[in-house]
Amino acid sequence: MKKENFYGIDLRKMAANHPLESDILMKYISNIDHSDLNLHGMTIDEIYHVGVEHLIGKNGKEKDSWIARKYFYAAAIKGHSKSQHNLACLYKNDAYPNFTKAMYWHKEAANSGNTESKYDIGLMYCRGEGVEQDYEQAIKWLKRAGDDGHAEAWNKIGSIYYNIKEYRKSDDYLKAFTYFYKGAKAGDIIAQYNLGIAYMDDNKLKQDFNAALYCFEKAANNGKFQALKKLDELYKTGKAKNSKYKSAAEWLHDSEHGDDAAVELAYISRKLYTYDKDYDYDQAIFWYEQAAEKGNFKAFEELISLYSYGDSFGEVYVFKPNSEKAAYWAKKLLTWKREVAETVMHIYA
Repeated sequence: MKKENFYGIDLRKMAANHPLESDILMKYISNIDHSDLNLHGMTIDEIYHVGVEHLIGKNGKEKDSWIARKYFYAAAIKGHSKSQHNLACLYKNDAYPNFTKAMYWHKEAANSGNTESKYDIGLMYCRGEGVEQDYEQAIKWLKRAGDDGHAEAWNKIGSIYYNIKEYRKSDDYLKAFTYFYKGAKAGDIIAQYNLGIAYMDDNKLKQDFNAALYCFEKAANNGKFQALKKLDELYKTGKAKNSKYKSAAEWLHDSEHGDDAAVELAYISRKLYTYDKDYDYDQAIFWYEQAAEKGNFKAFEELISLYSYGDSFGEVYVFKPNSEKAAYWAKKLLTWKREVAETVMHIYA
């Protein structure tokens, strides 16, 4: 019997030593036996759709990724590209990932024309998952996805040329601009943001604050609210001459995103996404208050929570509680959500 390893671990031995986990481990290392499925009279598309129903628990089907995998496998071996792609994703995202099998099925799907698999193969070459890390191969597959209309693929190629040390040459920076532009034009909001970053960077090519302003406003309007931090910088420094605003707060006032964007900016200021120690609670409070004044419940909730309990990094307070301000915002909330505020007010009665 063939020995199977997972990062140097003999999985068959592990299965023997951990009987409660043996079913999971054996499923990981074995071929997929789908002989128990009743596929009589079903088309390949029907087999695929039953797999999807089991994957998400739809139309009365039991939510079970292993049963879903059986159906995807049954369709995949008959050349169904969506099943091949989903099977690859299940192998890749498993508790015990098998990147080799994921790459195999992604390539089968890609060779059948599946755009998402072409993109995923590019990412796997970037990360060295199931293959040796190879940026040239990554670019090749990402270009194939981009040519199929996958906007994120152009952004990823731009990021390789812009950020990877071996590509840090002037002509490669120009390529980064080219691919960020292609992604931005195709509607990828991260490419729009990255193109703005590239235009602001004085160590690269084509520094152009007005172009950066346009890119950040485009990204922010499309929901990439991190762009507002850069917009605020451009507005307040006056580096971009084409701006009609003096701050991101003014932009928010006119924006359809308004209060939701402000809440997102507060999260960014608190570094909740990166767990960085570089906090800016003055900015966070400012943005929460901007949103709360427009009646955003999430902003009220965060203000009351911050002032009630504070915020800490480990055992060190980075924002201290303030019961008076907590009570102030709870009272203010009464005008918007009385039924919720009453549950908070008794704390400070």
